[in-house]
Amino acid sequence: MKNLNAIRLLTLGVAVIMLLMMPLSAMLMWTAQDEALGKEVYAKRCQMCHGPDGKADTKAGQMTKTPDMTTGEWNHGTSQEDVEKLVREGAGKMKGFDGKLSDEEIAAVAYYTRKMCGLTEE
Repeated sequence: MKNLNAIRLLTLGVAVIMLLMMPLSAMLMWTAQDEALGKEVYAKRCQMCHGPDGKADTKAGQMTKTPDMTTGEWNHGTSQEDVEKLVREGAGKMKGFDGKLSDEEIAAVAYYTRKMCGLTEE
């Protein structure tokens, strides 16, 4: 009985640690509302350079040599976590949005961008 309780406690501890280590975005079930938020954030914060379809064929995109996100050639990774980090920290001429967007907005725009570029499993 004592060993069984120890095993249960250890299993529970491992499960809690795994949940705590998991990024917020990995725990979310994406809804139409999340996608709408991502689309709204993208339109306000990303579209000027990346274009409405991610091809970066805008004047600002050409001036800053913004890469076409639809080619599948992403320099900073394509996972949800990779894209969230990129949005948060920025890269090259792209400034990060840490402190300017909420975690929810960052997760939503990362998901929306990945979905727009065909990088999600849906």
